[in-house]
Amino acid sequence: MTARINRRKQADMSPTQFESFRTEMRKLRKATGLTLSGLADLLDTTQSHLSNIENGKRQPSEELARDIADVFDVSLEDMFVSAKERFVEQCKEAGRELLLKRTSRGFSINQVAGFLGIPREAYLNYEHGEGMLTNGLKEAADLLFAETTRVETVEVIKEVEVEKEVTAPSPIGLDTISKVLDHVADMNISVDEKRALFRKLSEVKMAMLEAKLFG
Repeated sequence: MTARINRRKQADMSPTQFESFRTEMRKLRKATGLTLSGLADLLDTTQSHLSNIENGKRQPSEELARDIADVFDVSLEDMFVSAKERFVEQCKEAGRELLLKRTSRGFSINQVAGFLGIPREAYLNYEHGEGMLTNGLKEAADLLFAETTRVETVEVIKEVEVEKEVTAPSPIGLDTISKVLDHVADMNISVDEKRALFRKLSEVKMAMLEAKLFG
């Protein structure tokens, strides 16, 4: 099979596609713990042939390229997408999901930004797909959208006009803050992130209680 592969016409990949392909090939091989020798055995080809592909010295045949993708259970088209392009698309998808959740719950941008304790423009960037929320912020946002409805919070939510920095207490209700605090320990984030989020939410809750008690 080796001779058959080596004498076939190389796959018609553009330089960008080939760069993405060989980068993904190396990344997937290492992620699965395969050596070049082990991968060569699976594909019935030679280690040197695969090494030339990974090092950008030679394109694989179309047949071998598809066989490589099959070994890693991905499509050939996926291997043409660079990690950077994949991250950009993931950011856009996450932004669309944030927008859908926020609008379906009836929250304004200012309300969600205020609850998360980040500037309005920073939150807008996330909705526009320009980056992704950190694990701590994503956990807090997910709990906010899951635990509240417009009907439940309409009486306690106050619109906070935020320019560049969010300094006012959260516009979300005390009950919601309490629910999020109860879930902090179970969040899939680091201990330091849990502590920071707990302190932030505790400060917000105290500020809201003071405002309610003393005006």
